[in-house]
Amino acid sequence: MKKKTVKVHDVPAAPVRGRPARTAVEDRSDFSKTVGNALTLLNAISRLGPVTLGELAVSLKLNRTVVHRLLTTLHRQSFVIKFGSSYLIGPAVIRLSANVFPALRKVVLPAMRELAARVKETVSCAVRDGDSWVILEQVLDSSNIVHIREEIGGRFPLHMGAHGYALLAAMDERALADYYEHAVVPDRVKAQVKLARTQGYAVSKGELREGVVGVAAPGFFSSGGIPFALAVILPTVRERNLPNHLAPLLEAVAHITREIE
Repeated sequence: MKKKTVKVHDVPAAPVRGRPARTAVEDRSDFSKTVGNALTLLNAISRLGPVTLGELAVSLKLNRTVVHRLLTTLHRQSFVIKFGSSYLIGPAVIRLSANVFPALRKVVLPAMRELAARVKETVSCAVRDGDSWVILEQVLDSSNIVHIREEIGGRFPLHMGAHGYALLAAMDERALADYYEHAVVPDRVKAQVKLARTQGYAVSKGELREGVVGVAAPGFFSSGGIPFALAVILPTVRERNLPNHLAPLLEAVAHITREIE
């Protein structure tokens, strides 16, 4: 009898409640509108492609002439490629991505894949960028019908979510005090960070999106230089399995830190 195939459904990341931490890019005095539009265009092509000039103009609410000028520039530099009237992400982007944390592909991704296979949930890696944390990579496991999909490049305030708690816990006392001084951080979050500094991991439930729970542990790239956080993300319907994921998560972080030293 032929086995029936069941389609796996992803639960996408929902918008974050509350205002994100302000970053340098959001300072309008330092912001280049042209560069911002070009990057927005690249993100749209990666999300929607293959996509036409007209579709991009409508989607981004930009003038067609502006979009055409940006596409022409990106095309000449191989950041986009054109098939007929449609555009796709080009090889220049692929070349750039290969140089993002070289150790990511050599050590981190294999460790993430092994962890995802063990816990049968989504595993994601994040790094700190100023007062935010950014999702660097994710590995999906399709063993369960419903699983969580993160957005690579997604940016969130440091004091929100398991990744953020873990990265705050990895900061020294002075840096943490400085962050608390200029950011509005609830007491409950400070308590979570304090607990994470003691136990080596942090848990967040439903903070970034409803129905999702995450557990994250901090580690360091390059001999204690660049902090990262590795997390297991799952629907709250499987929250009871969370304690079983702690040991594999901590082992994966220890392996990554050891191998990249």
